[in-house]
Amino acid sequence: MTLIVKEICKKQNIKLKDLAEKMGIARESLTRVLAPKGNPTLSTLKNISEALGVEVWELFAKSNESTFELNGFIEYNGNIYKIQSRQDLEHLLKQLK
Repeated sequence: MTLIVKEICKKQNIKLKDLAEKMGIARESLTRVLAPKGNPTLSTLKNISEALGVEVWELFAKSNESTFELNGFIEYNGNIYKIQSRQDLEHLLKQLK
């Protein structure tokens, strides 16, 4: 389970230090909570969601970009293309047009 707080902040043009300030905690405390091994309490999650103006469940929603995983090969007209990201796929599609 990964919190996407940083992504939400980026979309809202909010810096983590500003979010921490709005929550009334130190930036370092927020950083620890958001770390991969962080274990936020329900009350902390509620505080984060209120500060961002989102629902708690939205803090766990899958990201459109950062958790988007794409790996593979595409063969087209005898050529093989290695795809490792959404950008690779978009680039290939532009080339094929």
